[in-house]
Amino acid sequence: MRIDLKPGRYRLRVAAESSLLRKSGSVYTDVDVPDFTKDGVTLSGLVMSVTPGAPSAPKDGLRDLLPVTPTSERLFARDDKVTAMLRLCQGGKKPLVPVTLVLRVVDARNATVFEDMAALGPERFSTGRLADYLVNLPVATLRTGRYLLTVEAAPATGQRPGTVAIRRDVQFSVR
Repeated sequence: MRIDLKPGRYRLRVAAESSLLRKSGSVYTDVDVPDFTKDGVTLSGLVMSVTPGAPSAPKDGLRDLLPVTPTSERLFARDDKVTAMLRLCQGGKKPLVPVTLVLRVVDARNATVFEDMAALGPERFSTGRLADYLVNLPVATLRTGRYLLTVEAAPATGQRPGTVAIRRDVQFSVR
């Protein structure tokens, strides 16, 4: 299902019920819809994908929107292939600028166990001013425990003085 919203903050509430299982549940989440007509870099939330993944319905239902199949799972086995993805947008009409991304995975002791850095030049952005960043997480090399995945993005040094990095986080665990 797709919901078209004007820029702003929203609270999304979704409920589901299975008469077969006689169970129901609901999820509440806050959604911030950016104003893509304004200048600056915006980021989506972090999307996690896992292979092998749980069955989904409809299968590949988000294929037209995302290059990965999202999962709500946050507990992964060492033999899972886990991919993190986020989408960047450079709003407005000013010329595109390079954006630097830093991804870190830290363990429960706040020690960095994995780091990736990427520089997305203007050529990486589509005509819609969008660029995707995907990275495979090294789950096979991580110990059992909890982790925090953080991605920070900022226009490359010297492009827009005073620009604060945008940060997205997600917690996950390895069993």
